[in-house]
Amino acid sequence: MLTKVLKVTSILDDTFDAYATYEELVTFTDAMSWDAIDSIPPYMRPIYQALLDIYSEMEQMLFKEAKEHMENSLVSAAYMMGSTTSLIGMEEFISKETFEWLMNEPLMVRASSLISRAMDDIVGHEVEQERGHVASIIECYMKEYGASKQETYVKFQKEVTNAWKDINKEFFRSTEVPIFVLERALNFARVI
Repeated sequence: MLTKVLKVTSILDDTFDAYATYEELVTFTDAMSWDAIDSIPPYMRPIYQALLDIYSEMEQMLFKEAKEHMENSLVSAAYMMGSTTSLIGMEEFISKETFEWLMNEPLMVRASSLISRAMDDIVGHEVEQERGHVASIIECYMKEYGASKQETYVKFQKEVTNAWKDINKEFFRSTEVPIFVLERALNFARVI
C-alpha cells in the first residue's frame, strides 16, 4: 500500500512541478475535496482516479482491520477461557461434543463474549486510556470512523442489544448442548 501511495505521490509531485498550469492545479486540488473528475483536464483524470482507487482500497483495508480488531478484542476478553474453565470437572455431565461445540465458538458464546467486551470497554475505556493501556474498541471505532464518544456508545449499545437477541434466539433453538451449558454462557454475559 505504501508503495502505491509513494508512486502516486511522485506522479502528483511531477504534475504539480512540471505539467499543470496554476488554474488546472486549483481545479485538481478542489476535485480532491469531492467527486469532481469531470472538472479537471483529461490528462489529469488517470492520476485523480488512481488516487481515488488507492484511498478506496485503504478504506477497505481499514474496515478489515477494524473487523480484525473486534475479533482480537473478543479473544482478549478471556470469555472463551472462562467458559471452558467453568465446565472443567463436570465431565460426567458434559460430553466431548459439548466441549467441541464450545471450541467452535457458536453464536451463543460469541454473543456473550461481545457483550462482555463491549460493556467492559464502554465502562472503562477512559480510565484505560489515562493509564496508557492499549486501545479499546471504543477508541478504535472513534478514530477509524471519526465518531464522537456518544455516537460510539450508541453504536456498541446496539451491538450489545443485538447480541442479547442472539442469546435469546439460541435458547429457543433445539440443541444437543445441555441447557445448563447455555445457562453458563448466559450467566457469564450477565456477570462480566
